[in-house]
Amino acid sequence: ILIPLIVITKQYRIQRKDLPLLFLALFFIAGNSLAFTVGIKYTTVIISQVLYFFTPIVVMLLSRIQFKQQFKFIEYLGVLLGIIGGSIIVSQSYFNTSLVTQLSVGTFQGNVLILLAVLFWGCYLVASKVFVTKYPPITITAYSCFANFLVGIPLVLYEVQMGIFPPKSIAMESVVAIFFLGIISCVLVTFLYSWAVKYTTSFIVSCITYIAPVSAALVSIPLLGEQVTPILLIATIIIGVSFYLTSIYPLRKESK
Repeated sequence: ILIPLIVITKQYRIQRKDLPLLFLALFFIAGNSLAFTVGIKYTTVIISQVLYFFTPIVVMLLSRIQFKQQFKFIEYLGVLLGIIGGSIIVSQSYFNTSLVTQLSVGTFQGNVLILLAVLFWGCYLVASKVFVTKYPPITITAYSCFANFLVGIPLVLYEVQMGIFPPKSIAMESVVAIFFLGIISCVLVTFLYSWAVKYTTSFIVSCITYIAPVSAALVSIPLLGEQVTPILLIATIIIGVSFYLTSIYPLRKESK
């Protein structure tokens, strides 16, 4: 849908000097989609969003490495707490494989894949910042969605070979879900992120992940039967403190 749109409106042109960075950004967004799509099958919706707390930390580290900025002690402490919180989730899913644990913190392989998706997403936000200052958000969105489409082809071919796809019957709920994922979760979300990055920083945009676990819990607990355990709460609080120390606290200090 988007590729013909940017061709008709002549918003598809990318300067040759920007092509290497474009391919790198598309690699990151495709890696994010692939890792998340596979990883979410083996973990919980809540945990997937809790782990996305690390996105601002990834963006901060990449941005400050790029601009050679110095870290403060409080920020090092925040990163350390983030590692501890993430380690609690990953180790719990590795050493405890009970059903209750899997409904709370997911599985080890699922959480590792989600962390990989977080890394790719943070890299994409930083890389895309260069493009949205020079090109319309719709252009970046179209190329990003096209990269996701290319990544999906090998998965479809694999499922066809394994006899998984096409299914014998498709429920209407599945049709609605696919439409929602394609139009809302892919096109609209990518466009809004690109549009937001154009008018603010990659770091500020990444901070939206702070509210994601709450919205995820409101939906996944009643619909999917996911559970909130003390371990999950402890890990979430630690990661939340990490987010505050690395993200909000430095901004408050600079504004004074």
